[in-house]
Amino acid sequence: MTATKSPAILQSDLEDVGRFTEEFLKRLQFGQGVSLARATKNDLYFALARTVRQQLMSRWLETLNTQMQVKAKAVASGRKPRQPIELRLDGRIVRPCEVRH
Repeated sequence: MTATKSPAILQSDLEDVGRFTEEFLKRLQFGQGVSLARATKNDLYFALARTVRQQLMSRWLETLNTQMQVKAKAVASGRKPRQPIELRLDGRIVRPCEVRH
């Protein structure tokens, strides 16, 4: 079974340096509200962190989608049975290991 991409997942391919730089500058301007010339080190840090997070989350969601389509089993070791692994995103809780077959 081949995995198809879900239309609900926005793809973020920032492997190209130019595209990464462009997305970083967008995050700086629209996320932090400053231009590169007026940005503080803190502004640069947060814009970079959000750009990297965007790429990581896009890949993570794509991987999760693929695993669900091929009905892969997830294993979480070192946890009590009824204590799910949680990832907090902007106040929401996402539980990536709820796929059971």
